[in-house]
Amino acid sequence: MSHEDQKSYPAREMVKSAAVMYAGKIFVGHDHVDALEALQKEHPGCFNVDTGFLTTHNRFLSRKEALEIAESEGQFRGGFDAVDEMYSEGRGLVSHCLDRVSDEAS
Repeated sequence: MSHEDQKSYPAREMVKSAAVMYAGKIFVGHDHVDALEALQKEHPGCFNVDTGFLTTHNRFLSRKEALEIAESEGQFRGGFDAVDEMYSEGRGLVSHCLDRVSDEAS
């Protein structure tokens, strides 16, 4: 990675948003329902996708990987029951339990 590339990323990688991936393209949203709606605009009827999260380094992570980063970066505000994966809906809501990362951080 060149010096210029390093300047384009924040020092710490944090979970930024819910995401789904289809055919190598990532669709994001406030939660996975929003991300699926974004996918549906381009690929109506497609629901066979990988679900996960996007980081401030624009990496797509599985739910388990995202949970590890969110915990290690102290992004949880509380009210989160330990589970093996992170979800953007139901228990473990990103919008309720995860300190949001602003778009300026990416």
